Amino acid sequence: MSSSREDFDSLKPTLSAMDAGVVQSPNMPIHIMTQEAEDLSHCASQDSEALGAAGLDLQMIEALQPASGALRYAEGEWNKVRSSRADSQKRWNDESPAAFGLRDRIVHAYLFAYRNRPDVLSRVRAMAEGSTSSDMIQDLVNYSALGKEHSEELDKIGFDKTLLETAAATADRMADLLGEANADSALENSARDMRDRAFTRLKQLMTEIRDYGKYVFYRNDDRCHCYACNYFRRANQAASRSKKEQNAEVPVSG
Repeated sequence: MSSSREDFDSLKPTLSAMDAGVVQSPNMPIHIMTQEAEDLSHCASQDSEALGAAGLDLQMIEALQPASGALRYAEGEWNKVRSSRADSQKRWNDESPAAFGLRDRIVHAYLFAYRNRPDVLSRVRAMAEGSTSSDMIQDLVNYSALGKEHSEELDKIGFDKTLLETAAATADRMADLLGEANADSALENSARDMRDRAFTRLKQLMTEIRDYGKYVFYRNDDRCHCYACNYFRRANQAASRSKKEQNAEVPVSG
């Protein structure tokens, strides 16, 4: 028996070639989906002669377990990348407020220090126009260089010029963090897309095999039960019970 990683690697070309228009996001927990696929594989294997006589491509039954393994692997990879992205995003969220605060502190000082230097003041204001994370990072670099270039005015107002080095170092640090967060976001999107493709492939196989099973065994309730989706059957039963309970609680007027 192949591993989930081997199943995924084998199926990956098929998943990558799948038309994006048919890709679906999971509508049920993956661990339940894969277990139902395993159960369906055993049922369909036992009934392969009858299903094949009705026109089912028996290779679809053989493809069930590898497709299930591929989905398990793809789900695991997505969860792993998602966890990594959450960590990098948390680091950015923890550190970025101080970086924005440093940028704002420097801008405040520069607007005062260079109030009588229109040429420099216009550069300060131009730098301050952006408000995105990348703007903040570039601002710290630019303000550090500008302060070193025109330090006399900063000395006059008692500005702490060690902040110029701090700004440059902070920009480097925040650029690394933002790059990491953005890269993890891209990886998460890619992993999620591949997970969805693996889900779609398995769902296609299961739907086709179940349709044939219900057709062949429509007079055999016990056997037809093997080709039902237990997850949605239980969900529908629970919803039906809940509705009956709600109706029973409604007082009769009159």
